Amino acid sequence: LTTITFPDSVTTIGDYAFTGCSALESVYFSPNSMLSNVGASLFSNCKNLKTVIFGDRLTSLGANIFSGCVSLTEVHLPNALTSIPASLFVNNSMLENVNIPASVSSIGANAFQNCVSLKSVTIPAKVRTIGQSAFAGCSALHTVVFADGSRVTSIPASVFDGATSLASVNLPSSITSVGDYAFRNTA
Repeated sequence: LTTITFPDSVTTIGDYAFTGCSALESVYFSPNSMLSNVGASLFSNCKNLKTVIFGDRLTSLGANIFSGCVSLTEVHLPNALTSIPASLFVNNSMLENVNIPASVSSIGANAFQNCVSLKSVTIPAKVRTIGQSAFAGCSALHTVVFADGSRVTSIPASVFDGATSLASVNLPSSITSVGDYAFRNTA
């Protein structure tokens, strides 16, 4: 199984459905897909998965969906997505860029932890909360931009710990607290 193209009629995919499918390289949903819910750890440890294109109606992703997908380079997150769940991309060593949709209001703990190729990230204005260690260990992360009108009030503990290339972060005026080790071991 190297490629999956889902029909528009699929509305839900359960937990662990494709976990460990070592030959899987690409997954496609059409823009008109009726998919509304994706379970936890859906593609975790799919070591050769490179491309995932979700339909734009999907609003919810389960935790750990791409955990350990070490070859992942392209992900189209749906425009209706409301949150980046915990550990979504943890340990994705090839992922360089992710477009976080403007509809996202929260980024979960460890969401991008150890994404060692991730170079820049823009936090959408609707994001109110960012989880602990969300970008920890992202050693290539150079720039973090908070969109104009940002609503984030707290920079959590260890959020950028180990982001050794971090050179620029524009903290919004909404910030009232910075957690322990938030910028430890940065450039």
